[in-house]
Amino acid sequence: VCDDILLFVPDIHGSLGSQLNDYILAATLATFRNKAMVILDAPQELICPTEDKVYPLGLSSIVKSPTWLTRGCAVPCQATHGYSDWGGVLQSDLNVDPVTVCENDGRRVNVFVVGGDEIHGVFEK
Repeated sequence: VCDDILLFVPDIHGSLGSQLNDYILAATLATFRNKAMVILDAPQELICPTEDKVYPLGLSSIVKSPTWLTRGCAVPCQATHGYSDWGGVLQSDLNVDPVTVCENDGRRVNVFVVGGDEIHGVFEK
């Protein structure tokens, strides 16, 4: 069930409205492509570099994705891929399908990584 995932990386510099719009587009794409969708928030220190980290600020703190969308999956390949690794996939050539294959607990996982720019690019094609 968690071997084909759309990993949505919200733009931390975008407005909340922009992030929510991108989330809806990503959810539509995940549903259309029959993929589980998981949000990868930026680390708290990138969002709020001050000492006050009592309140989480990532998109997933205000958007509760339904189980039918996430399929109960977590962020894939956490042992080998961190936030900057997934960000590197987003920075790669936009003409290439941003799919990364990684191992998650010994299972092969196809991860389709999208952010705001990529999700709009998919719908503009």
